[in-house]
Amino acid sequence: MITNPLIERGRQRGIQESIIRLLSYRFPKIPEDLQKKISLLTDTQKLQNLLDASIEVDSLERLTSNGFFDE
Repeated sequence: MITNPLIERGRQRGIQESIIRLLSYRFPKIPEDLQKKISLLTDTQKLQNLLDASIEVDSLERLTSNGFFDE
């Protein structure tokens, strides 16, 4: 499937913003470094998985240790 890179980037940015918004709603303070890590993720499937995990995770530490940010 051929996709427009601008559309794909927009999709990624939307998911990134949704993750940060969801986490901000669930947790009082989202560290700047975590927000930066989220904004640097470009794999759409990883971002979708991270969004799903953000719904149920009970701590930010657990979220960051689940391998989403591993290279």
